[in-house]
Amino acid sequence: MALEALTHLEQNHPGIEVGFEKVTDPIRFHEYGVLSTPGLIINNQVVISGRLPTADQVQGWLEAALE
Repeated sequence: MALEALTHLEQNHPGIEVGFEKVTDPIRFHEYGVLSTPGLIINNQVVISGRLPTADQVQGWLEAALE
């Protein structure tokens, strides 16, 4: 499953409300320090880059961001 689809799926869990922006500009990747894709940034922090996370990882990061 692609990172975009996985993130959309996990953001639909009850109690999780997030905004989503897909970035395709390599300059913006470098601004965040993402050197390889896919990358996921939550609250301006890179949580993963260069590989796909599991659904549980994405859910955990989103829940932690809400705390």
